[in-house]
Parts: sequence; structure tokens; C-alpha cells
Amino acid sequence: MKESIKKLLITGNYFAINKDLVRELGIEKAFLLTVFVEASEILADKEGWFYQTIPTIEHLTGFSLYRQAGFIDELIKLGYLEQENRGVPKKRFFKINIQKIKEIILKNLEECTLRNLTIDSQETLVNKEININKKYKENNINNNICEKIQNEEGISEKLKAKLIDFVEYRKEIKKGIKTYRVISMMINQIGSKFQNEEHLIMSIDDSIANQYQGVFPVRTHNQKLPPKESYNTRRLRELEEEERNARKNI
Repeated sequence: MKESIKKLLITGNYFAINKDLVRELGIEKAFLLTVFVEASEILADKEGWFYQTIPTIEHLTGFSLYRQAGFIDELIKLGYLEQENRGVPKKRFFKINIQKIKEIILKNLEECTLRNLTIDSQETLVNKEININKKYKENNINNNICEKIQNEEGISEKLKAKLIDFVEYRKEIKKGIKTYRVISMMINQIGSKFQNEEHLIMSIDDSIANQYQGVFPVRTHNQKLPPKESYNTRRLRELEEEERNARKNI
């Protein structure tokens, strides 16, 4: 039983939090910083700035608006995070101080063989320690698609998060999405192929669970299947069609 629970925990999506950061910041601030670092890897521009909303952070961490604000203020005061408000209406943009994180991690490794390593190998070790998935950054197409989803107007933050989940899922199964047209088509089909946003979210979840490449509308409780045609009914319909066609040829 314990082994089954352990396997369940390690086979799903999870965050890896560096122990040095936990000792330095406490588990909650270290967790929030890890979430920000991962978001930065996916969404950051060339200067390292990325946009993140209160609902998205709450969805990823479970932290309320009040707790988010407190943790963010502390991370800014400690030098791990920068914040800028841009545009009208104002949007919050963040930037990670990677050098500060490196200092904390490397501080506990000074007595190890890192003394003889080059800067490049140190950075490789740091990246391994904080377990950041570099494949998203290497794929500019994925980054651009995720950024466009974040900037999409007229859809909820919940749907944005789910669309990004689908982009990441396609990347994991080595069937990465090549153009944003795939995403825009799904959004444009809300109200036709998909009843509403919630129906699209359910359909994405179903596609990921069944390891589909595409997103197919799931049947909801208020949808009825068309009545199944019996053999006799179908045969009668075919005979009537044959008779009508025969009359046309006379």
C-alpha cells in the first residue's frame, strides 16, 4: 500500500524544491520561488521578465491573494525577486534573481569538488539542483505559444492554465504543437464544437488522460446520444431510397 502511494506521488506532475532554499526561506516561500522560476523558464522575455496573475499563482500553489502578497514582498526584500507594473490596466511582471539563488546553493557546496569546476559546470550543477526543465527554453516555439496563451483576451485564467497544460503534455509525448493556430482553433470552437470554456477544459483533461494527440469534445450529462437505427428500419429506408432512384430513371 505504501509503495503504491509512493509511486502515485512520483509519477504525477510535481515540483522539486531545493533543500538549501527551504533552509534559507522556509518551505512556503521556497515553493513560491520555485513556481516562479519554472514560469520564468516558460514565459520570460529576453530580459528575464514574465507575466503572472493572482489566479494563476493560486491555481499552482493554493496560496490566497493575501498570502501571495506577503510572500512576494518578502522575496523582493530579500533580493530573490523583482516586480514591475506595466500597461493599462496594470499587469504584474516579475524577474528572478538567478545569481542570488546560485549564491545560496553554492554556499553549501564550497567544500566540495566545485572548487575545481568551471563556471559552466557550476551552472549545470545549479540547474540540476533546482530541477528546472530546460527543454521548454530550448524550444522557442513552445515558449511563444505559451506566451500568446497568457496574452489571449476573452478567456479565463483557468482555461489559459489548462491550454498551457496541453502544450506541455504534447511536448512530453514528443508531439509538440508547431503553430498557435492549433490553440486558436480550439478557442474559436467554444460555442460550437465545445459548449463553453468548462466543456473545453473537460475535453482537454480527457484527451490528456487517454493520451490523445488532439482534443475531442467529451459527452456531458445533458447531451443525448442519437437513437440507434435498427436493422429493419435501416433496410426499409434503403429499399425506399432504391425505389425512388428507380422511378427517377424511368
